[in-house]
Amino acid sequence: MTFDPTRTAALERLSAFVPLAGRAYAAQRNYDRPGHDDVSRLSPYIRHRILTEEEVLRAVLGRHSLSAAEKFVQEVFWRTYWKGWLEQRPTVWSDYRRGLNGARNRIATEGGLRADWDAACRGDTGISAFDHWAKELADTGYPPQSRADVVRLNLGVHAQPAVGAWGRFLHAAPSGRGCGLKHVVVALGRGAADGW
Repeated sequence: MTFDPTRTAALERLSAFVPLAGRAYAAQRNYDRPGHDDVSRLSPYIRHRILTEEEVLRAVLGRHSLSAAEKFVQEVFWRTYWKGWLEQRPTVWSDYRRGLNGARNRIATEGGLRADWDAACRGDTGISAFDHWAKELADTGYPPQSRADVVRLNLGVHAQPAVGAWGRFLHAAPSGRGCGLKHVVVALGRGAADGW
């Protein structure tokens, strides 16, 4: 997936998604298919305020009833809720950033951990689902949410070195699943979270 950070591209993406935002979205959003056509792919535009949640919801509800688009509407409100929650608790984000810096330091100073981190960045852990996902993230910057959930589980179960990959996720935002360290994943590249 590419991200063209223009208003024109954002409106084109929104227009392409609106017909799929109803029951088809609810039924198909968790399937992992090439191209990720079953999800909106609007998050980078919303995160960077090229589109607002309100205009996305207006477009979707202009085409679908609330009951038909309920799952998508819930996800937009879920994102908005957690963004507000995080804004009211700024220490959560600063604590996360401090922990991230500590993790970077450990990767830089502990040889075994660095080797594991490098293997994870290459997609060479021996965990096939993780390796496939890591390579896709490096190539496209866009893992589907269901796959990201599986990888987060593998990170915890297999103790892969966890560092925030915010800079690599096109749809990353310090909200939604980002709260509670649910977006703690292996960083693919140096300085992946810089600028956050």
